[in-house]
Amino acid sequence: MKLPSPPGERARQRGATLLLALLAGLCSCAPTSVAPTVIRLQAPRDTDTEFQFGLRTGPRVTAVVEANSAGAFAPQTDGPVPPNLGLAYELDYTHVLWRGLAVHGSAQAELFGGLPLPSLGAGAGLSYRWQFGAFSFAPAIAGRGASSFGQNMVGGNGSYLSGDASLTFSVAGGDRSRIGFVPFVSLQQMFGTRATTIYFGGLFVMRYQAVELFAGVGRTYLFSAGPAWNVPLVGIRVGGS
Repeated sequence: MKLPSPPGERARQRGATLLLALLAGLCSCAPTSVAPTVIRLQAPRDTDTEFQFGLRTGPRVTAVVEANSAGAFAPQTDGPVPPNLGLAYELDYTHVLWRGLAVHGSAQAELFGGLPLPSLGAGAGLSYRWQFGAFSFAPAIAGRGASSFGQNMVGGNGSYLSGDASLTFSVAGGDRSRIGFVPFVSLQQMFGTRATTIYFGGLFVMRYQAVELFAGVGRTYLFSAGPAWNVPLVGIRVGGS
């Protein structure tokens, strides 16, 4: 005959079961499309190397593909609400190689349950900044990939590869602040859901010392003969050399 487990052991078992269930859910979030990969707003104190950490929104294309296949996605009524809208952590790295030429690296993790766990993504790019007194502009190109590692719960299941181009216009607002505008376009190939999308839009960016805030709108179009929908883009990043 099996003896009953002591209360403390039963509590530990329940805790372990709950933790495993939570981790399963956390690992099943579909990847958020993050673009533009490069936002090159000059820091008030220009440095050769900078790390930035933050949060930003973007579309979850996998959720729309699944809903569209089932005939349930209506952009004019559903709008960009979860799971169609994703929120992801990101870590960005900028290093100036020569004059205005810089290399960029980034990593992405889904925000689900407040923790940065898979899906995971990574990106890399190049930019060049021209400076004219208080004004500057910096074109950039970048590539990014992300995956949900075969999980299929929140926002669907899938992976993607994307390439994007952006152009950061900015002007100094004082010794410690800067404002800018960043138009961008991104071409994305989804795997698992087998879809191709074009994603474009613009961000208004404001930086005060090490804190960077941005807000704008993106438009996502699903090929072919698929829906198109708008996505609110907001985010915050904090940087330091």
